[in-house]
Amino acid sequence: MGMRRNLCFTLLVLSVLVLSASLALANTLELDKDPELKSCRRQCKEEFKDRQKKMCLQKCEDDYRQKRREKQNRECQVKCGEMYDEGGQQWQVCRMTCQNNYMNEINEPGSDQGQEWEGGQEEEEEEDENPYVFESHHFLSKVKTEHGRILSIPKFDRRSKLLRGIRRYRVAILQVNPETVLTPTHLDATSVFFVSSGQGTINVIHEDRRDSFKLEKGVLLRLRAGTTFSIVNHRQRDKLNIIQLLRSVNNAGLFEPFFLAAGSNPESFFTTFSSEILEAAFKTSKGELQRLFSRREQGQGVFVKASKEQIRALSDRKEGGGIWPFGSQSRGTHRLFKQPPTQCNNFGQLYEADRNVYPPLEDEDLSISYANISQDAMIGPYYNAEATKIAVVTDGDGYFEMACPHVSKSSDDEQQQQEGRSGVTYHKIRSAIKTGSVFIVPAGHPVVTVASNRGNLEIVCFEVNAKHNVRYMLSGKKNVVTKMNREEKELTFDAKREEVDRVFGKQDEELFFQGPKWRQQPGQGRAYE
Repeated sequence: MGMRRNLCFTLLVLSVLVLSASLALANTLELDKDPELKSCRRQCKEEFKDRQKKMCLQKCEDDYRQKRREKQNRECQVKCGEMYDEGGQQWQVCRMTCQNNYMNEINEPGSDQGQEWEGGQEEEEEEDENPYVFESHHFLSKVKTEHGRILSIPKFDRRSKLLRGIRRYRVAILQVNPETVLTPTHLDATSVFFVSSGQGTINVIHEDRRDSFKLEKGVLLRLRAGTTFSIVNHRQRDKLNIIQLLRSVNNAGLFEPFFLAAGSNPESFFTTFSSEILEAAFKTSKGELQRLFSRREQGQGVFVKASKEQIRALSDRKEGGGIWPFGSQSRGTHRLFKQPPTQCNNFGQLYEADRNVYPPLEDEDLSISYANISQDAMIGPYYNAEATKIAVVTDGDGYFEMACPHVSKSSDDEQQQQEGRSGVTYHKIRSAIKTGSVFIVPAGHPVVTVASNRGNLEIVCFEVNAKHNVRYMLSGKKNVVTKMNREEKELTFDAKREEVDRVFGKQDEELFFQGPKWRQQPGQGRAYE
């Protein structure tokens, strides 16, 4: 009897393995036929060269294979339900075998899955690049459909150990297409939203109320972890683009969206519960629950195209909420561009929001600024005393330079050791930036950002550890050297005070300056007004 039971179990496992293998083969054969993969490859070839193009192409295939592995696992689980009675031993063994096969595939050598969240060989490879800059090929797809997408950059400390100080944070990009709704979801992370373009409405469900807020360029909103929200883009042509700074509450740098109702990719979190649990929780039959939670399995997922009537109803903000300071301090939004700029001249404008302007930022120890640098102009040099700046380029292009004592070439280090020299060596970090680029400026690091001659450069900056931060200018009317006394100037520069004053006192602008390649041209771009 025992031998017969073992034989049946062995045959069951073999049948599931054969099923998994057939599904895997079918998915592999589709590799070169997938239109999304073809589009991704084409974009890599058009936008990148050499090593960056190779990395981009590899990421396209990794993303595709992971999506296929998830689909294969779901199909395998469904087949188990068709072959065996739900809840029985055979059904449980079948589902467990499907899951084990899935985990074995993503953990096998060469698999990309698992490397998103942990360091390792990939981190060592990326250390060779500029660790302070993230470009489009670094972004990871959380959700990607024809009606919207959610992207995020990798964990900061995965990219480089130099970024461990901000390892709790992640940057994500949320894009909602015209006349589309992001259906209700929540995150296991506190989120600060900044609307970089477009218009819409965000509906927020708290424990005891529902609030609705208007979204437009420059609007800030902080949502606590676990808060359910949905987003509506009511425009007919323009996409709604939102930049999020996320602070994880479970594991440092890890965050996940939890979708209330979705399709097959991604799934609703309700589908993970057993049918008897759901029947008890909702006092509803299994059949009715299956119809409700699987109705959109082949549909649009979490981004749903809506009718004009639905858009109009979801965009109605009569149910509550408001714009800070007219609503509750913890409930409202803040319109960054409705206040005067804190710095302004012909070369740029700076808008800033801190805990005094928008109180929810105090809980996050965060400040937010928006720099609009005129064509051929620059901001800095300056440095932050305590705050690390996480900057996202929302429009335009240019470059930045930063003095860094941490990144150095190994040959320089070896030469210093051979010559018996020691001490601090500063290295120039320089990188081109464009729309979509993310770059990091650690506290204490002098930095300059320059706009190109093609137009203005617009950047939103999240400054972490902002409570006691001070911005120290290194040139312009209020630079630190002008505040030194005679002896400090002469001892520091080994020059007469008058010579030091001539150099550091000549620039009469503040923060924004004429750039290094500036020249007067007809119709030269100016900062946003």
